[in-house]
Amino acid sequence: MTLAPTIIERLARARGDLRMGVPVVLTAGAEAALAVAVEPLGAARLADLRALGAPELALTLRRAETLKARAYDGDLARLAVPADLGVEWLAAMADPADDLRVPMKGPFLCLRDGSARLHRAALHLAKSAHLLPAALLVRVADGPALAASLGLTLLPLEQAEPELLRASPLSEVVSARLPMVASDAGRVHIFRPEDGSEEHFFAGDTLFQAGVGNCKNGGEPGVLFTTIQSLKQRLSPRTILHPGHDYLQRNLEFAHQVDPHNEAVVTQLAEIAGQDTPRLPPRPWSKELQVNPFLRTDSPDLRKSLATNTGDDEIIFKTLRKLRDNW
Repeated sequence: MTLAPTIIERLARARGDLRMGVPVVLTAGAEAALAVAVEPLGAARLADLRALGAPELALTLRRAETLKARAYDGDLARLAVPADLGVEWLAAMADPADDLRVPMKGPFLCLRDGSARLHRAALHLAKSAHLLPAALLVRVADGPALAASLGLTLLPLEQAEPELLRASPLSEVVSARLPMVASDAGRVHIFRPEDGSEEHFFAGDTLFQAGVGNCKNGGEPGVLFTTIQSLKQRLSPRTILHPGHDYLQRNLEFAHQVDPHNEAVVTQLAEIAGQDTPRLPPRPWSKELQVNPFLRTDSPDLRKSLATNTGDDEIIFKTLRKLRDNW
């Protein structure tokens, strides 16, 4: 019977559930737990989870070290969640961006008894869903029965772990040659993983992190504008961008000059400050839309900064490209 979803398909379903703040059920032998990603978790679901048992927060070793929390399991830390603290505290524990705003989060009750296998799998699942690597787990007596009664995705780790730890093969969806004089052999490619997770966009010389291709050596800005606008309309927010080159620091500095009130640009400049080789890993298209001025030609703040009265996106794009060429 091929109508039932495979484990790869169930993992894809579980990633979608986590992004919506819906819990999944993890089992390993006689152990079972409800697991939910911290990032999208709401207060109502947290209250319902607490009604089933004591929640345990799973964090990566790196995050635990930053918070000065004991990681008794080696690669992760398990923390008891205080009964008087809610989703705001959990979000601050998960997100390093909140460390300056909420500097004091402890003291912590770090857990060391029992197995961390379910917690480890929950962190892997959150990471593969491109969420902050922080998960909340509540141990339950009969995981399969609970999953069936609530309509939740059930993941037995005996089946799920090999796929969670395996990089899913990529299959090419589409490719196209770049109509650019300066890069006449360049191509862009979009690949889709077999596990149903996010597509990967390999942008060649078309698009970089916080910037776009160079036209000053013979490219046509109008053609580039049309290409970029088409990408804006067609790419999913979760598509992962792989740029052809890395000019991140210079591009972010230019973005800050032309869009000085963009807090996302300021945050990313702070992230790479002090790095010997400033760079960020490939990131979702949604993040690129927040910082790349060439994708924000309709932004009122950007237009105000450029002191332009035009409402024509192409004119603004060409203005930005000319400024960047001579910056």
